[in-house]
Amino acid sequence: AERDTKDAIDLDPVDDSLMQSLIWTRCTLQCIREFVKRLDDIPAFARSKPDPDNPGGPQLLLTLAEQRDNLKENHPLVVLAVRSTPALLSSLKNLVLTCTTNTGNTDPQTREGDADVERQTLLREQGALHTCLSLLQTLFHLKQCNPALVAEGKLGLPFVKVVQLTFRLLKQMCKDNMANKAALIDAIPFIQQQL
Repeated sequence: AERDTKDAIDLDPVDDSLMQSLIWTRCTLQCIREFVKRLDDIPAFARSKPDPDNPGGPQLLLTLAEQRDNLKENHPLVVLAVRSTPALLSSLKNLVLTCTTNTGNTDPQTREGDADVERQTLLREQGALHTCLSLLQTLFHLKQCNPALVAEGKLGLPFVKVVQLTFRLLKQMCKDNMANKAALIDAIPFIQQQL
C-alpha cells in the first residue's frame, strides 16, 4: 500500500540524540522523495519529459487543451498539490531549522545562527543535496511544460513556497560547511539558471 504523506513528519528536530536525528532526517527526506515520485508518475506530466531512449529528441510539451484540463480541481497534479504540499512545506521548514543553532528565530526564511556542522553533514550523507536538486528540477520542468498550471489555480503559491524553501535549505546546508559546498558545486550552473 502506498504511504500517505498528507501528515507532516513532526519529530523534534532539536533532539540531542544522533540516532533520533538520523531517523528524523531519513523520514523527512523520504517525504520529499515521495512527492517527486508521485509527480513523475502522473501520466500527463511524465509524457512531457524527454525520451530517455532519445535524449537529443524534442520534449513533448502539453497541448493547450491539456493545460486547461490540468487546472481542473480533480486533475492528479492539483490533487497532489493540495494533499501533499503542506507536508512537503513542513518537512522543508524543519530541515532548514536543523542546519543552524543558537537562535530563537523559527522563521526558515530569515533564520541564521551558527552552523550545525554535524546536522549539515548528516543531511549531505543522507542525500539531501541530491533530493533538493531533484525536487527543483522536477518543479522547474513542470513550470516549463505547463506554465498556466503553475501561474494559476492551486499550484501557483505552493510552487513558489516550495521553491523558496528548497533554495533556502540548500543555502543553510552549505553555511560554513566546505564539504557541503564542494558537493553542490556541480549544480551551480543549474541554480544560477533558475534565479
